[in-house]
Amino acid sequence: MKEFSQNLKLARLKSGKSKKDIARAVNVSIASIENWENGRSLPNLINLLKLCKILNCSSDELLGVVNY
Repeated sequence: MKEFSQNLKLARLKSGKSKKDIARAVNVSIASIENWENGRSLPNLINLLKLCKILNCSSDELLGVVNY
């Protein structure tokens, strides 16, 4: 879970979007974004897919999946 939270924050910062921008686009609270970025909780599958679209990245990138 820690890897996801770090990857999410890095992707958000790289995109230049604020927590408020992401929260509005995903239709969740800013507190939800903060909880995801701090590793206190994880988004559901639908919200994960929304994050990928908004941040222009793959779920593998956010989840830290490594292809061998």
